[in-house]
Amino acid sequence: MKNLLLERSQILRAVGQYSYYTGLFLLPSAFSISAIILLFASILSFFYVRQSLFHDNLNKFFLASIFLLLISSLFNSNSVNEIQGLESIDWFTKNIGLLNWLPLILCFYSFQTYLKSRSFRRNSAVLLFLGTLPVIYSVVGQAFFDWHGPLQFLNGLIIWYQRPINGITSVTGLFNNQNYLGSWLTIIWPFGLALFLEKDRAILRKIFIFAFQVLIAFSIILSASRAAWLNLLISIPIFFGSKSLKFFIPLLILILTIFLLIFIPIFGIEFQNLMKQLIPSGIWENFNPSIYEYDGSISRLGLWKEALKMISENPLFGTGSSTYGYLLESKIGIWRAHSHNLPLELMVSYGIPAAISILIPITFLIKKSYEEIFINRYHQIKETLFDRAWITSLILLSISHLVDIQYFDGRISIAGWSLLAGAWAIIRN
Repeated sequence: MKNLLLERSQILRAVGQYSYYTGLFLLPSAFSISAIILLFASILSFFYVRQSLFHDNLNKFFLASIFLLLISSLFNSNSVNEIQGLESIDWFTKNIGLLNWLPLILCFYSFQTYLKSRSFRRNSAVLLFLGTLPVIYSVVGQAFFDWHGPLQFLNGLIIWYQRPINGITSVTGLFNNQNYLGSWLTIIWPFGLALFLEKDRAILRKIFIFAFQVLIAFSIILSASRAAWLNLLISIPIFFGSKSLKFFIPLLILILTIFLLIFIPIFGIEFQNLMKQLIPSGIWENFNPSIYEYDGSISRLGLWKEALKMISENPLFGTGSSTYGYLLESKIGIWRAHSHNLPLELMVSYGIPAAISILIPITFLIKKSYEEIFINRYHQIKETLFDRAWITSLILLSISHLVDIQYFDGRISIAGWSLLAGAWAIIRN
């Protein structure tokens, strides 16, 4: 009987593991199918993982956040008409945002079993890297062959957005937004670094990885996402540590010099115009304040300031998901879908207690996993190469959510919770 139960558990574990791998591989290009497979893998883990949800304090913290999110949602569902500016929002709109959190918080627990070993995390990183091939394919087609969407497959089950663009910049690829594309590619970028640095005698494989990394970096640049550019730049010192400063600082000086020559005619107007012609306008215009000076504009600082006001007015339970844009419009007459800062958005939507119950364990995971890999195992680079990439991706994703919110794309949020689950496995191991 014991052997039968053991064999059944091993079969379930194998099916769950390969389902998880398949879901990760399909995540960027076939999100709907991937989500179904990952949900199956997540549910399956509950049938053979023997440790309970209450086994460690971190899981307890996240379970508490589920409770607080539900309390906030219940409170806001019964006070739809009490907050000025939210009179037109129905019950569904104020609660649909819970789907961005409740299932994925549970996935944090279930994904841990699929990421518990170093080899599991390496396999997951490689599959995410290879699964990005269709993304790069879509970017090249959009930028250079005028592929426009939305492109639909399997009767709309798979959608590639492929938005029309001017020139070759602000590419979105198969994503709905250029910032989503940039965020995804900066998640994948460190895995490519780890693959390239891994000992491998297959020259063709090295050439492929190098070429693919170049295309990823090129696509990040063409996305014209400033958050993605920042992450691409700082990924070098994060991944390689202080040893990288000897070539990172000259690279930074070179980039700053190029932009300086674009905006200031140091060598004359003709040379300045030449620089502007050599570099696509969609790139350098991102740093030109004049393009943001139009009626109805509001800066990031302005968005955060308004968010803080909203939080101060409803600190305990917030105002419900998807309410920031309505409140902003009622207060200053400008619509923005969100506050461009995930911690602030959580507090606006669900209140300070619920937000803190999510942010504290996430902060702990980032800090502790960074210490484990980059400080405690600083000299074990070869052994921890993919764990180093894993934590670098998590840090970059966290930084980008301080100036924008890509979390509301399901591919980004699922990847984020997978990174968190892997970070917890790194700490526990």
